[in-house]
Order: sequence, then structure tokens, then C-alpha cells
Amino acid sequence: MATIVEKLNTVRNAKHVSLETIALNGISADRYRQFVHSNDNITLGEITTMLDLLTMSLKSM
Repeated sequence: MATIVEKLNTVRNAKHVSLETIALNGISADRYRQFVHSNDNITLGEITTMLDLLTMSLKSM
């Protein structure tokens, strides 16, 4: 089963949401890479930001 971060990253790639767009919305590209490519924790605020950017709900995860 994919993690929340893996699902967010898959949808981000499918919707062609750039790291620049993510950074403009408060999550730096370095921070995004950190929680995608390592076991670093993602905060609830970061999850909420990503869900908003990807027009997703937590229920759809």
C-alpha cells in the first residue's frame, strides 16, 4: 500500500504541478524533496497545502 506522500507525489506528477508552484504555496522545493525521498515526516499543514493544490480531499487518499 502506498503512503500518503507517495500518493501525493503520484498525483502531483499526473497533474503536472511543478515544484515552483508548490514553493509559491509555502512548501519549499527542498522541503518537498525531503519528505518525498526520505522518511522525513510531513506535517498536517503540508498535507493540507498539497491537497488544496492538487484539488483533492483527505477522503480520496
